[in-house]
Amino acid sequence: KNEVFDALRRYAKPSQLWELYAFSCDPSTVDKKSDPKMRLMKEYHRLLSEGSEFEVEKYYFRNNWRLTTVNSSYSLCSTYPSQLIVPKSISDEDLWQASTFRAGRRLPIISWCNPVSGAVLARSSQPLVGLMMNFRNNADEKLVSALCTQNVDANLPPRKLYIVDARPRANALANGAKGGGSESSSNYPKSEVLFLGIQNIHTMRDSLSRLRDYVDAHGSISSNGSSSAVSLVGDRRNRGSTWGGGSLNSMTQFSSMLGEWLNHIQNILVGASWIAAQIAQESASVLVHCSDGWDRTTQLIALACLLLDPYYRTFDGFQALVEKDWLAFGHPFAERLGIPTVSENGGSQYELLRQPSVGNLTSSPSRGSLGTPGSSSNTSVQSQTSNNSSPILLQWLDCIAQLLRLYPAAFQFSSVSLLFLLQLYGHANTRSLHGYA
Repeated sequence: KNEVFDALRRYAKPSQLWELYAFSCDPSTVDKKSDPKMRLMKEYHRLLSEGSEFEVEKYYFRNNWRLTTVNSSYSLCSTYPSQLIVPKSISDEDLWQASTFRAGRRLPIISWCNPVSGAVLARSSQPLVGLMMNFRNNADEKLVSALCTQNVDANLPPRKLYIVDARPRANALANGAKGGGSESSSNYPKSEVLFLGIQNIHTMRDSLSRLRDYVDAHGSISSNGSSSAVSLVGDRRNRGSTWGGGSLNSMTQFSSMLGEWLNHIQNILVGASWIAAQIAQESASVLVHCSDGWDRTTQLIALACLLLDPYYRTFDGFQALVEKDWLAFGHPFAERLGIPTVSENGGSQYELLRQPSVGNLTSSPSRGSLGTPGSSSNTSVQSQTSNNSSPILLQWLDCIAQLLRLYPAAFQFSSVSLLFLLQLYGHANTRSLHGYA
């Protein structure tokens, strides 16, 4: 009992960062099955059908895709996993050259493979084509083209490649002034470039903020009588209160703000559904990206995987999906939740990336726009969190909740599981807002 009490007291009020439970109870102290790298490898082997009973599928995947350890030290890309699925025709040297052409060196990497048709779902960040869209990279074009393999069925027409830019077209062009931009289909054979028009993190944050402020002032309950999702995330003053409006004006105002939020949810759902449809119905391959490739891209990729692969709609599969596309591919949870991290040299407040459980804090790479290292800044933690926080994970969970309402029998889990994640999200968000993070 004394040991339990001491442990609780130590973890509840750690005197230094490394005494946090997350660092003292790492996978090496528990079980090999708890090693995130091992779990990711298991998921990769499942995707590559190495356990498949169909020899045709196994032969196809052995001859088209491979696992590479080129990023084992995270030197190729600090925000990508240590092992990557890439086309077999692409060498590690090609990968190094292609990475220089993508923001944050987040080059095109396969996230999911269709074991029947051979179509793939890939992800990346924006290409660095520049303002005039005249910069090119042979290795990048070779890598993207290699995603579009021949169909397993030789009688089918050549496979098409869709390059899906999650941003509005105007935003993508504006990024050209910073060195970014979007692809030109003329540089990528058999490809078509499309824009989904999903807004950036700042627009999403402002949309939720307006809705949350209204709920804070008036309270809200959902249609089934329980606390609404927005209330769980942001009702800081009137926790547990019920609908306090009643006037036509207040109801109209609430409907307007809720409609704005749901419009963003609809755009994400429509985009992910369209991506899944092209892979399932056309046997096309799809490459998805936004600006940095870790917000809208993650939402779309993870949601499309959920639609395409029933395994991801099970408890184990859902965990594998979150670990693969959210954690392993570097979604900046701390920034988006508004939780400041520790910096010993006065630099970026978000430097706890790819950290081992022991080591020097300052040895980790920091995130930078368009692949540039994070620079030192005297800006306060509060201003940094307010600039970068956004309900990206909340939106994704909201999208899944909408699917659950439509197709409850398609999922092994229910909205209760999502609510648990949502409560954790709301707890972290509320703590950061009050300065307790």
